[in-house]
Amino acid sequence: MGFEPRSDVVAHGFAVRNRGLEATAPSLWAASLIQIPVHASLLTSVRRRSGEDGI
Repeated sequence: MGFEPRSDVVAHGFAVRNRGLEATAPSLWAASLIQIPVHASLLTSVRRRSGEDGI
């Protein structure tokens, strides 16, 4: 019975963390969607410079 308050505190902490993750998830998705094409274009430009596409 002595562990119940601690488990409640831990559960509350996880709930707060989950709420924060849910709040930041859309912005993270937007950032990743923006970064994916940028990284892809950078990779293709680097490959063209090194000549890997020609091989």
